[in-house]
Amino acid sequence: MKKIEKEWKKVNNFPPIIDLAKEKEIVGTLVDIRKEVGRNKSYIYTVESNGEKVSFWGSAGLDPLLTQVAIGNEVKIVYKGMVKTAAKRNMKVFEVYCR
Repeated sequence: MKKIEKEWKKVNNFPPIIDLAKEKEIVGTLVDIRKEVGRNKSYIYTVESNGEKVSFWGSAGLDPLLTQVAIGNEVKIVYKGMVKTAAKRNMKVFEVYCR
């Protein structure tokens, strides 16, 4: 009897990480929020869009908005550019929509 070999599938911690500043906009379903990741204890968000999952790092401008969105909701995230904070630091600005 011939043994059937199954193909190996790589297991990853996260789907591919994208840079929202380069993508400018992403629309999909929020499927995961991971907290306190890495040495900076940051958030990583995962969105499923067109049948594929992508992840991206949170930021000071994004976390207060996305943490208001429930997992399973549709979300649209739009990168609006950079602004200087009162502390003279650059901060990415986003608009977040959900339904």
